[in-house]
Amino acid sequence: MLLPSFIYNVKGKNDHKHYVYSFFIILFSYVIAGTFLYTVVTSFILSPSSAVSFGLSHLFNICWIAGLWISVAKIHKRSFLTLITNERTFCWHFFYRSFFTVFFLLFLSQLINFSLFPHFYILQHIEWTRFLFFALLSISLVPMQVLSEELFFRGFLLQWWGKVCFSPLWLAICSGLFFGSLHFMNPEMNVSFFLVGFQYVFVGFILSYITIKANRSELAIGAHTANNLFIALFLGDVHSVHGLLPSLFIVEDQNAYWSLCLTMFVFLSFYVFSSRYFNEKRAA
Repeated sequence: MLLPSFIYNVKGKNDHKHYVYSFFIILFSYVIAGTFLYTVVTSFILSPSSAVSFGLSHLFNICWIAGLWISVAKIHKRSFLTLITNERTFCWHFFYRSFFTVFFLLFLSQLINFSLFPHFYILQHIEWTRFLFFALLSISLVPMQVLSEELFFRGFLLQWWGKVCFSPLWLAICSGLFFGSLHFMNPEMNVSFFLVGFQYVFVGFILSYITIKANRSELAIGAHTANNLFIALFLGDVHSVHGLLPSLFIVEDQNAYWSLCLTMFVFLSFYVFSSRYFNEKRAA
């Protein structure tokens, strides 16, 4: 017996009013509680390094996850795991396969980019102890940051919007547009608003479509984690939302068109990889 869709057939109390109540709780948790916690903690830290500032920014994600948990448990009266899958456990097999696949594809894409634009990359002269500290910090915190986004965008919102939109394609398009639009204020948009903006929308669309077709979000969580962790560890950029981090390389410039092409190569390849799991829905 195949499991019901975790997007369209969700247990618990899931009327529109429940989603509206939850949305405001989640918004309060992220904006108000997150800002309060961040302000309190940073008030005790004078002149934090870029790595420490990067770590402190994840306080917002802690509050975001807390708001999601409160909403699902107290308002929707269902398991927190239902934002990821209808199964009883998280499938680490799907997560690790998608993580290492996308990590390898990103490595390959950067080799291609480096062969074409070697002058874009500069090895950052930092102490190895500082880089190792940042690497451990990233490995610890980036998965949590990704999880908060995936639970909200490809869990909570897909399930809510799935109550009125029954086309996987259009649901993924709406999700991608919303996900991408929230990145439109990022500093890197100054490189090319259309091309960089479309890059965010495209990634959001692909991850949402894979989530719907695979009937689970472990694949998207793994891919998203690989993407963010790879960028944090290897591609420092002064124009990024976190500023220049102690990454292995500094990317001084970029070709927005070619960057979009490589991103599409990575995530279309990941889509082909993920399609093998679209019908691999285990029995309940």
